[in-house]
Amino acid sequence: PVSALLHSAAMVAMGGYLLLRVEPLLASTGWAGPAAAWIGVATAVLMGIVALAQRELKQLLAASTVAQLGFVVLAAGVGAVSGGAAHLVAHASTKALLFLAAGAWLTALGTEEL
Repeated sequence: PVSALLHSAAMVAMGGYLLLRVEPLLASTGWAGPAAAWIGVATAVLMGIVALAQRELKQLLAASTVAQLGFVVLAAGVGAVSGGAAHLVAHASTKALLFLAAGAWLTALGTEEL
């Protein structure tokens, strides 16, 4: 259902925001920052590849969302908190417009296939 999709997307975005907020803790450990950065890179690259392979509109949007949030995790890992926050806001704005366009696509064409 759509409500579960929106709820899970909100939770993932909040996790990225939380990592940005606790960046000083990540930096103070000496290992958590680089670990978060590598996890962010891996997430962005792998989910970007998954997004390219999708044939349904909603699956494409979901995979691209996770890929973009990988960049937020990367930013938290390397200490670029303002850049990560800006990316989170820009991604949220863009994704809202994409979901509106997806709704229009589904209504007009009656299919999720690309």
